[in-house]
Amino acid sequence: MEYDLHLFFDPRCYLGRSIFMICKEIRAYVTMRLLDLGNGDQHEAEYLKMNPRGVSPTIYDSPKNVFNNSHAIALFCANQYESVARRDKLMSFETRFRSKIDELLWLSMDVEHVICKEYLNIWGVVLRGEKPNFEKRQKVVDTLSTLNRYREYYESKFIITTYYTAPEVFLAFICDQMELCLSDMPKENPMEEFPGLQEWLGHMREVNSYKLVHEQTGNGNEELGKTYRAALKDSTVRLPKWDKKFPDKQRLRPEKTTL
Repeated sequence: MEYDLHLFFDPRCYLGRSIFMICKEIRAYVTMRLLDLGNGDQHEAEYLKMNPRGVSPTIYDSPKNVFNNSHAIALFCANQYESVARRDKLMSFETRFRSKIDELLWLSMDVEHVICKEYLNIWGVVLRGEKPNFEKRQKVVDTLSTLNRYREYYESKFIITTYYTAPEVFLAFICDQMELCLSDMPKENPMEEFPGLQEWLGHMREVNSYKLVHEQTGNGNEELGKTYRAALKDSTVRLPKWDKKFPDKQRLRPEKTTL
């Protein structure tokens, strides 16, 4: 089945990459649209009509169905299309298990806020020359401890079961980005304290759709990590215009090897 999905995001945006992976998981046809944060595309009038907050990502399948909160996008994609494509594993429609996934989804929002916005202050650092808040490291440790307890309780390869769910897609891209941003500052990387979570992240990095996202968008995670590290050393460094690989305005077909 073909869907007319249009996805706008910067390839360096961990939330945008998360949605791209979910689109691959539901085997959707997706028209890719580059939203270059380094070029200020998020402030253009046409984009603000779709996304009043001026953030990445945005998705729509018709002019009247526009979504610009990443978790709302994930729910829309899974609820609208997943039962056809992936047999209800990303979000599940069995009430008890869906509730577990919902709980993990809300936790992923907390993890993103604590790690990316409070601790690393990623976009403040690379777009506005602000500083990180490394004094909040313990808050990250506490948050990751909660996530780690889920995995320990369920004794699973992934977080809550033997396969990965939609919240883990977000969590994987967030934790991956933290490691890349702090690759030359291992003492500031709280993931070092959680070998179980590092093992889980290793499993996520081996998922076909996870690897395809990076291959098809120029390894934006590495580019953001490089810019972040440079900006910490020189506060005048800003996120550059995107000049790497990206299939802008191309309608991508789902791969048979995605899952």
